[in-house]
Amino acid sequence: MSRVADGGWERPTVLRWPGKGQKSLSTMWGMQKLRIREDHILLGEEFYDEDLKLVKALTSRQIEMLGGRLFPRIWTMQRPDAPGEYTRLDYKELAFKDDLPDNLFTTSALRTSWR
Repeated sequence: MSRVADGGWERPTVLRWPGKGQKSLSTMWGMQKLRIREDHILLGEEFYDEDLKLVKALTSRQIEMLGGRLFPRIWTMQRPDAPGEYTRLDYKELAFKDDLPDNLFTTSALRTSWR
């Protein structure tokens, strides 16, 4: 495996899994496909409906140091049927909080309102 010009990898890991929808969830995907670099940086994610038709895709680029970590500076979410329309996040700077409590992402904590 070798690096390409943008600092990424020629062959990122691709993870796919079928959705296991729960009727209580507001969004249910038929499948999600992730492209992840060897150093655990998300390069892209595709979201498929229950008929396995691509609904939208998230891509990241310009991976650089932000907040002391390698992080994609530009994120773009786009539907395949609207090539000229997209939502783009362009991070200028980031700050990461490293001292999150261990129970922050437990099922119980996620059900509790954090207001």
